[in-house]
Amino acid sequence: MHAHSGSECDLVVLKLSNAGSYLWHTFYGGQYFDQCSSMSLDSAGNIIVAGASQTTWDGPGGQGPLHPHTPITYDTDMVVLKLNSAGGYLWHTFYGGTGYDMVNGLVLDANNNLYLAVYSSNTWNGPAGQAPLHAYSNATDIAALKLSSAGSYLWHTFYGATSNDAAYCITADSSGNVYIGGSSENSWNGPTGQAPLNAHSTGTNSDMTILKLSNAGDYLWHAFYGSTETDTAMSITTDRSWNLYIGGFSGNNWSGPNGQAPFNAHSSGVNLDIIALNLSSAGAYGWHTFYGSTNMDL
Repeated sequence: MHAHSGSECDLVVLKLSNAGSYLWHTFYGGQYFDQCSSMSLDSAGNIIVAGASQTTWDGPGGQGPLHPHTPITYDTDMVVLKLNSAGGYLWHTFYGGTGYDMVNGLVLDANNNLYLAVYSSNTWNGPAGQAPLHAYSNATDIAALKLSSAGSYLWHTFYGATSNDAAYCITADSSGNVYIGGSSENSWNGPTGQAPLNAHSTGTNSDMTILKLSNAGDYLWHAFYGSTETDTAMSITTDRSWNLYIGGFSGNNWSGPNGQAPFNAHSSGVNLDIIALNLSSAGAYGWHTFYGSTNMDL
């Protein structure tokens, strides 16, 4: 439907029928690297694709982005692209600073507003100079960006320590509160010094991080879980009671906040096991379990 740029990697969207038959596919991208890392549908069946782009690009007929790409070659800006159910172009936009910015997770609320879980390696402002709700710290931060269904900027925020933090997944509840999962190498506090619900392991590697924000971007709570090895949250979802289920990987065994043992223990050694963690919507620990071999499991 829209041709490949002819340069390196482009975003690609492929639609199949429920029987697996080909319906259509389309490409979008610029001169260098473009990557799709998440996708969702709105209530009208429109398709929202998000990821990263190294350079700017236009839609069909020269339609420019709603917000321009940062003019820094080889670093990436996050990109969000909206198509209709037939693959027709609707809009696209870029956001980011002078470092690397990438969308790793995407969720929509009941009003089709977009919430993006973002990896950012530098600070940036909104289209009219809007500062983040919570300032960037250092290194890489967990970032969240909210856009309207038409692609208009609403707010963004950063959270993290002075070492590396990253957001990899996001979900929302019926009130539009958002839950972001990722990793943090060190502990950090909320905007007015709020301590985490569960402390960081204080190891030299990352812990799983879960952060809850309101639909206005206000901080509600955060928690860390993990061992002294590498632990990362890669996926997150809710049930009908808004309990959280977090999937990821862990480099070693660990216990709950009151010494609760996992349902199934971590495999021997310090290789990565699959981890599942259950929390309430208020961040209270429910249970956790490991599965894997003595090799790498992700």
